Amino acid sequence: MSRSYPRFKAAACHAAPVFLDAAKTADKACDLIAEASRNGAKLVVFPESFIPGFPLWAALQAPIRSHDFFAALAGEAVLLDGPEIGKVRTAARRYASWSRSDH
Repeated sequence: MSRSYPRFKAAACHAAPVFLDAAKTADKACDLIAEASRNGAKLVVFPESFIPGFPLWAALQAPIRSHDFFAALAGEAVLLDGPEIGKVRTAARRYASWSRSDH
């Protein structure tokens, strides 16, 4: 028995965040969602810890030497009901509607 699944285009955004700036990274995510939608994507995904960024420095030196980076990262942490994620949700809804109308 053969199954048929719906086909769709996905966009895997292999992009860097704006380093330790959650608000600007959220804006960048919204721009990438818009671009992906214009190119026919129905699903847009981002790297782990895109907002506020992945602490790559943790693998490069002892934590005591990168305390200031960790403090900055914690200061840029986002909440699910915060403004940064709210912007991304709004863009996702907007461009989901836009792509359904086949502009």
